[in-house]
Amino acid sequence: MKKALIPLLVMPFVFPLTSCGSHKGQKNCFMEGEFSAKNWENEAETAYFDVKEITKEKYEESNGINTVYDVVIKKYFSLNLYIMEEGSTEKESIVFKNMKKVRTDDVFCIYEDDNSNHIRPHVMHYENKEFYETHCSPIYTIYQKKNSEGLSRYGVLFDSAVKDDSGKELVV
Repeated sequence: MKKALIPLLVMPFVFPLTSCGSHKGQKNCFMEGEFSAKNWENEAETAYFDVKEITKEKYEESNGINTVYDVVIKKYFSLNLYIMEEGSTEKESIVFKNMKKVRTDDVFCIYEDDNSNHIRPHVMHYENKEFYETHCSPIYTIYQKKNSEGLSRYGVLFDSAVKDDSGKELVV
């Protein structure tokens, strides 16, 4: 009888540690900025990502288009992702629709939208933002989930820009 009670006594303490519904242990958050990187699905393309903080009112007015609520720092952001092929002036905009946190892993919240676009911010909210100007660090991993044929339109790892003492961006 005592052995049967052990799981019942332990379960209330274990369940909160395994629940994806909580983000209390997550440390990653969105950070404003303009980022660019090669599309790993097509090296002839460059992806550009612009993130700006917005008000709750602007977020609500967007009807879930190209916006996200950051569950860690409790702020709203507009998202603009577009892809350009080398030598072209045409931009292919990627539309984010109803982006929300869908799961967590260790310390990272992962966001997904209705179009199978995924964003994983890498910025740790407790660090000094100047760190990302002096060290080349990952900022965002963004990709479209592969379809049943194993194909994905894009996948990008955006790194921070390293700047010298004068604020000039260095090539890494």
